[in-house]
Amino acid sequence: MFVDLRGSTKLGEDRMPYEVMLILNRFFFEMSEALKAINGHYANFNGDGHMTIYWLEFGYEAGCREAISGAVGMQRRMDI
Repeated sequence: MFVDLRGSTKLGEDRMPYEVMLILNRFFFEMSEALKAINGHYANFNGDGHMTIYWLEFGYEAGCREAISGAVGMQRRMDI
């Protein structure tokens, strides 16, 4: 699964660099917490996005279910 922070270019234009870093750190923390609960594994971070891999432990079908659950968990954390 690929996740990208929407509006990050505008965010970078409107805020000081330290504010952007604080926001990105919080974003990645919340995404990380959501993924821990659903067996997601970060493949990489790139700028304001990341790639997550599922199915490594329990097979392809379980990985698909985990990816959907992971997306729901990440969305819930964005609403915090």
